[in-house]
Amino acid sequence: MRYFILVLIFFVLLLGVVFEMAMAQDGVTAVTPPPSPAPQSTPTVDRLAPPPTAETPTQLDEGAYLYWLYCIPCHGDKGQGLTDEWRMQYPEEDRYCWNSTCHGSNPPQPYGFQIPTVVPPIVIPHGGLERFDTLGEVYYYTRGSMPLELPGRLTDEEYLAIMAFLANEMGIWEGQDYSAQNILGVRLRPDEVIAVESTATVAPVNTPKNVTTISSDLLGLVALAFGAVVVIGGVFVWRRQNR
Repeated sequence: MRYFILVLIFFVLLLGVVFEMAMAQDGVTAVTPPPSPAPQSTPTVDRLAPPPTAETPTQLDEGAYLYWLYCIPCHGDKGQGLTDEWRMQYPEEDRYCWNSTCHGSNPPQPYGFQIPTVVPPIVIPHGGLERFDTLGEVYYYTRGSMPLELPGRLTDEEYLAIMAFLANEMGIWEGQDYSAQNILGVRLRPDEVIAVESTATVAPVNTPKNVTTISSDLLGLVALAFGAVVVIGGVFVWRRQNR
């Protein structure tokens, strides 16, 4: 009985030490970060270059080319408007065309026209189209007022293709070909309707106020305390048997 108690005491102490070492190692485990990728050179993009051509162009492909051909000088490559940053993409002699003879305040006829010095953005991500609710409204407005030098010079199909390009830039184009009828139902801000509906139907979620957690250090202390109690109890029993 005496040897059994001594073995039990040794086993409990060993168990407590091993448990404490395991908890300490678990808390200081080093995490090796993944190796950083080698830096790669970013190719320079010519923002004034025409878009790539496709063997079988879609309405979006045609719209991208038409936008580049007729709209990009004043409205920017992404519909951001005639910003200072965009004007700096042009050669120095083309950055202030409103000062020239052909695009100044008194342009020659019949092909000269005045270029405005301020052109607001025409896509929502840049803050444009605030007074329009649907892409159809933008289509009919553009069809009657653009391009600036000769409004209405494009065909209906060409104006619709440009609308596909703008919709793609705003992230609302779903791959369908636009027509004079279905474009009227394309909302410029579809997420606003979804946000209102989800706010009205989502119920509040109750979360527990108090969550009790036991850390690894506390578990180690409990193990050591248990071992100490067993040791003291074992010694007490051993001494009583040897009296």
